[in-house]
Amino acid sequence: MEKILLCRTDGIGDLLLITPLIKEIKNIMKSSFIAVLASPNSKYVLLNNPDVDEIIEFPSDNLINIISSKNFTKAYIIYPRFSIALLLFLSGVKYRVGTAYRWYSFLFNRRVKIHRRYNQMHEADYNLKLAEDIIGVKKAERLFFYLTDEEMNEAKKYLKVKGISPDYFIIYPGGAGSAKNLCLENYALLIDIIKEKFPEIDILIASGKNEQNKVLYLYDKVKNKKNIFVMDENLTIRELAAVIHNCKIFISGSTGPMHIAAALNVKTLTFFPEKGVIPVRWGPIGNISEIILFKNEKIDFDYFIDRLQILLKRKK
Repeated sequence: MEKILLCRTDGIGDLLLITPLIKEIKNIMKSSFIAVLASPNSKYVLLNNPDVDEIIEFPSDNLINIISSKNFTKAYIIYPRFSIALLLFLSGVKYRVGTAYRWYSFLFNRRVKIHRRYNQMHEADYNLKLAEDIIGVKKAERLFFYLTDEEMNEAKKYLKVKGISPDYFIIYPGGAGSAKNLCLENYALLIDIIKEKFPEIDILIASGKNEQNKVLYLYDKVKNKKNIFVMDENLTIRELAAVIHNCKIFISGSTGPMHIAAALNVKTLTFFPEKGVIPVRWGPIGNISEIILFKNEKIDFDYFIDRLQILLKRKK
């Protein structure tokens, strides 16, 4: 039996972007054992995934011995870091795959010639390219996030207690990634404009871990507070995902929860900066989506409403 270790130890969205790779490997090698080396904060997006057999936290104590004891036949360093490459070498993983242009690439048995910094394809497709020795040439069609029935039922209870109607938008102004986002004042203007155009729609201002002060500040800046709700609880990432699953449209910058919304087939409207983190590499996959580029935090609000109306009407 093939025992494969996939190493992606960065953010929530980054880890979610390896789920097409996990699915492809499992489709081709149905009896394979797939483990994922992931960060403690991000690992939760892989819980309940039927194609993931084990999640190993990085960092953790005695990791060399833990990995060595698993007898992995192959390991893929998807998030290129010297510490991970050295860990796998010292753990005795015999076949190690990584990119060809790192100074430590000599630690890999197979070196894949890709330059991610050129942004020539989506990050999920870069991930797939690393494992072409197993899966062949593939393109990511969607992401995979698996909620439990219990999680979805708890989300419905949460919304009922809040008093939020079934037709609601989520505004998510946070995110801990590298992508530049709109300022909170602009998000407040967006909320007021949405309420003017769609007065019947409830809006939930959602927060990530320890972002309650941010969303409360945003709520304070909103002029029309009718049917505006604040996620002032410190929900887990899976609790947040279950609430996202029920919403009509998820509005945010480029952030991990945006990828969760895409994986759950929720419509997304995402703000991307003109430079830096660009949609060709980091945009949503598989869902109905609209993208708005901004420069110096300036937004054409009429264009925003136009995109929002189109998104509401779109069926595919």
